[in-house]
Amino acid sequence: MEKEKTHVNLVVIGHVDSGKSTTTGHLVYKCGGIDPRRLEKFEKAAAQMSTKLEVRLNLWYTFVIKIFFFYNLELQLLK
Repeated sequence: MEKEKTHVNLVVIGHVDSGKSTTTGHLVYKCGGIDPRRLEKFEKAAAQMSTKLEVRLNLWYTFVIKIFFFYNLELQLLK
């Protein structure tokens, strides 16, 4: 027999960037409102995005460091 769920209506009010969505999402998660299979899917997607972001950041840092190096090298050669 399924457990009967109680429906609750909530209103969350707060300033911009005060964590309204984060708090509400955490509440839904803690109350069991997210299917474990869906959560695994999100975790895998987040891990892939994190890896892609890491690669992009590493490429960006390499790019910036090379520009800085060549800029300094050019300044030294001009002296």
